[in-house]
Amino acid sequence: MTDEKKQEETLEDITDSIVPGMGNLVKRLRSLSPEFDEKASATTEEIRKRLKEGASPTPEVSYGIRVRPLVQQERTSRPAGAVNRIEPQYDLFDENEQMRVIVELPGVDEDDITVVADGKNLRLEAVSGERRYGTTILLPGPARILEQRFSNGLLEVILVNHDDRDR
Repeated sequence: MTDEKKQEETLEDITDSIVPGMGNLVKRLRSLSPEFDEKASATTEEIRKRLKEGASPTPEVSYGIRVRPLVQQERTSRPAGAVNRIEPQYDLFDENEQMRVIVELPGVDEDDITVVADGKNLRLEAVSGERRYGTTILLPGPARILEQRFSNGLLEVILVNHDDRDR
């Protein structure tokens, strides 16, 4: 049996085991499309390689969770003079030795922003006129602020990862 025939059978067998009857479809697509045949061959080789090596090592996992309602609900009644607090949109990038947090703060001046790193928490507050932003971001690990920049309503905070021994 040739290697080419063996590859077809391997891919067909795998597809049939996932979705019965798909092996014939794969065979037909391989005969009609050279591009599909190339991809199928590469996939077969990758499958063989992984089967030969055995189970993969522990996967590397990165995480980040932010839960927000899809619809922001306004309070119907507020005490006179109360300022509505807005949770700003932000992105957190964990880049090995440092973390980068980018926060949207439209309508705020740089002097109105307070940023404090406290262990695994990064607290942000900004008050300007009728706008009051505030949030606490849970960081993947303890960090200290290395640098912060503000331009056109975007705040960028660069933090250095550290543990308690670095203090």
